[in-house]
Amino acid sequence: MIFSQYFVPIVRHKSGFGALLILICTAPSLLAQASSATGERTLGVSVFAGGSFIKSAYQNNDKGFVIGGDLTHHFRLFDPSLELRYTRGTGAIVNESSFAAGLKAERRFGPVRPFVDFEFGSANITFNHPLVNPDGSLYAHDNSLIDVVGGGMDYPLTPAFSLKVDAQYQIWKLGTIAGYTTPVAASVGIIYRLPFKQLPGRH
Repeated sequence: MIFSQYFVPIVRHKSGFGALLILICTAPSLLAQASSATGERTLGVSVFAGGSFIKSAYQNNDKGFVIGGDLTHHFRLFDPSLELRYTRGTGAIVNESSFAAGLKAERRFGPVRPFVDFEFGSANITFNHPLVNPDGSLYAHDNSLIDVVGGGMDYPLTPAFSLKVDAQYQIWKLGTIAGYTTPVAASVGIIYRLPFKQLPGRH
């Protein structure tokens, strides 16, 4: 594990929603503080949501959703972000959910905005038909710290909304029976960029 062996992420799924809510609620003050003396916008806050298809070692047709948010610093051509995302998938064999946070780097090529991201977090898995441990007990659920590497593309539709397409490769380390597993989540969704208005007196 690349990130999680050095960091202990304080992430649980309920706190993940709280962190996203805090990001949204504090966006106006963050954006105001980010205005330069010329009124130029240097920080941006966006939220996203979409549908996901998850391929795992247990089944190939998990369907679910992803929600998240980004705090982005805008440079001339390069936009690094801090990103939070929650992903959940359900299927006939297992249900999986994960919360991750990390860094995203976006590069603009005309209207197209390809990006890569590197994140870490925590994940839960529930077996709808529990496995049996060597001691005879049922192995019905487990959790893991995870590393995530992903990438995708944003395409603006309007000044506020963009199309988002991405794929995230996750590395889980579960118990003795399940061991390492590497789910891949492919998602298509919409980004909403919170509106920013120059404060009075900024010129």
